[in-house]
Amino acid sequence: MPLTFPVRAAGIRVVSLFAVALFFAGATTRADTIFQTDSRPVGLSAQDNTGEVWAIGFSDEKLLRWTSQGWKEMADATPREGSLAHLIHQSAQRGSFPVTTSHSPPPAGIIALWSSPQGGVESLWELREPASPEAPNEQQVARLFHYRHTLPEPWIRLGLSERRWVKPKDLFARGHDENEAWKSAPFYRLIPTENHLWLLSSPQERTRSLGVWNFDRSHGLQSFPLTSIPASSLRKPRMALDASGALWVWGEQADPYNSKDHPRFFTRFADGKFDATPKISGLPDSAITEFVTLEEGRTAVAALENEGLWTVDLISSTGTQRSSPPLPAAAKIWFWQAWPDGLEVALANDPGDNPARHHEYFWAVAWVRQNGEWRAHGRFHYNSSQGSAMLATTGKGARWIRYDGHLILTGPHRAHVLALNQPDAVIRPLGWRIGSRGHFPSGAYVLPSGEAIVTGISSVILKPGELAAALAQPEPAIITFSEPVQGIGDTLAALEEIGPGKGVVNYWDGQRLRQWAAPEDDKYNALKLMQDSERRLWLLKGAEDPVWVLDPGHPEPIWQRHKNLRARVAEEASSGKPTWLAAKRSEENNRPVWHSNGQALLWLGGDAVSLFKANAWKSLPPLKNNGGIAGLQFSADGHPEVSLYESLETEQVWRYQDESGWRQQSSQPSRYAREQADRKKASVTPPESIFKGLRPAGQVWPSPVVDSHGTWWLLKDGELWRDDGGVSRRALPATLRVPWTTREWYELHSVRQDIKGNHYFWMYSDVTIVPQEIWE
Repeated sequence: MPLTFPVRAAGIRVVSLFAVALFFAGATTRADTIFQTDSRPVGLSAQDNTGEVWAIGFSDEKLLRWTSQGWKEMADATPREGSLAHLIHQSAQRGSFPVTTSHSPPPAGIIALWSSPQGGVESLWELREPASPEAPNEQQVARLFHYRHTLPEPWIRLGLSERRWVKPKDLFARGHDENEAWKSAPFYRLIPTENHLWLLSSPQERTRSLGVWNFDRSHGLQSFPLTSIPASSLRKPRMALDASGALWVWGEQADPYNSKDHPRFFTRFADGKFDATPKISGLPDSAITEFVTLEEGRTAVAALENEGLWTVDLISSTGTQRSSPPLPAAAKIWFWQAWPDGLEVALANDPGDNPARHHEYFWAVAWVRQNGEWRAHGRFHYNSSQGSAMLATTGKGARWIRYDGHLILTGPHRAHVLALNQPDAVIRPLGWRIGSRGHFPSGAYVLPSGEAIVTGISSVILKPGELAAALAQPEPAIITFSEPVQGIGDTLAALEEIGPGKGVVNYWDGQRLRQWAAPEDDKYNALKLMQDSERRLWLLKGAEDPVWVLDPGHPEPIWQRHKNLRARVAEEASSGKPTWLAAKRSEENNRPVWHSNGQALLWLGGDAVSLFKANAWKSLPPLKNNGGIAGLQFSADGHPEVSLYESLETEQVWRYQDESGWRQQSSQPSRYAREQADRKKASVTPPESIFKGLRPAGQVWPSPVVDSHGTWWLLKDGELWRDDGGVSRRALPATLRVPWTTREWYELHSVRQDIKGNHYFWMYSDVTIVPQEIWE
């Protein structure tokens, strides 16, 4: 039976403006809960055995400690050896700088921060350099720097280890960029004990470099490669430690579609040796998706594919089935956690999700067991995957804390909160809609003061009673769109995924927000939303796939299914409508184009372009270009034209004529260059009197913008400011929940007010709509 939950569009919601109207009318009403936020960006964080919370600065790598006044730099907080800041400082003294790119990780930085058994916290930093400048990709030297941090002594060096390794020829079993993977941080999981650091490598999928590492404080770093495991049998490995000191290592199937063709990856490491097939009597042979050793380390809880949860006695090596969520057969439990009073939480994938997804990226269903009963509490998108441009951090995946009658989840890119003791409660993001301005959480901790903190790029401080009040308040009236399709006038549309293969189309018609469920499709992720010159909405995929069209102006709008895109484009070409289709920026190449003479152009992918002319489709000769197609158009006299990327600044234009084929025309500025020129032309230098005190002398970022009415606006640290005759004022009440975090990553590009009084705040391709009722 499929799981059903209330639809809550993550980015957009239609709500009553009654509470806002009461506020501005002066009526007595409860003020919205806005959580206190500290804007100091922090990366890794940890809590020591006294309750103190420590962190490393996100960009400056300084040692920080949480106090009642916020994040405080520790005395002598200067980054030490192993940090990127230290490497840059040394390189500058030598007159050279380390090379970093957006597609490869930095050559130095912190990879772990954890509570120390001796008090305070400990950290592990890694510095990687070529062993030989003449052959930088053949051999690498990695130095691990191990520190302890306490209040009396912020930096205590505990150890240094060095290792060299040669780039393996068969790093990947199939089709990955070996060089990039080779440069990636080698450690993926870390378990500290009193005398050892156990590390697991590597985060890359299907690598032959999997192994366990022991960072012994007395003997340095030892490697135990797991060479007996075929490279194609696992991905995303994890590990747990039991009371005897043995490590249990497991991983997901690399080929989930044919998992029966591969034995499950589940191994025990003890006394320097691996047991590749540990025998646990009574435990089924299904793939293991979670394995948690309980606090005393003598028992564990295992989650098995299609078999639910099992209790494993690690002393007698026996397994017995335990109470499990009532999951459909296709579901997997990726994370499980329990508390001494019997509360249990499990995160399982939605049974309709793509089976190729893994525990770092999936549609999750939150299951909670209270009073012996399991209940599902909503679906959300779990994403903790990490790009190659950052050092891999040795996280433990999903982690819950209990605070003030609620569960707070960290691990994914967004923290989530769930109210306990409410059977119908639904898990929700700890985001701006409930008063939070936190960003990219790295941990959550209950403080000795009775408050809680969620650390991250912006850290959120929670006080008793605030979470319940925040979850009870009505949704804010402000509307946000991420990369919408901008149609005629003020119309905006966006396709939003709300579950595996399920989505909604959100449509702003200039006055109100409307929402329609997207047609269910087995290729949902390939759907593209567009809007034509008749204001109709299109959902399309490939040339031979069905197309759905909806007319918002119809009294009862419904999706009309058409045979395929090719036929639909031909039909519109013959009728003379529409004259154009609007698409979101990243999908503009996929839109067909028409000419008034009944022709149409359709890009089929790669260098394939098809022309509709004289009531027939014709494949045009391919144009070879490494940069790819930038756009399709017709010349004024009806000749097909294709723009090809030449550089960031220019495009080549090719025109097709039946008698001579493709002919190159003059180059033209690229879309990027045109946008930059338009922005520069429209930019106005603000007077010196604007936003005095908010923009220190010489500050370039963020920059204010002026609207068509001559009003200046500034977005600074999540606050929107407006200039009234040289006086800077907050544009919105402090109690109104707004979508801008206290660490704003996007510059405010433009502000526009429509004739109804709605304000549109654009930041690159994202737009926030503040309805006119809020300004009254």
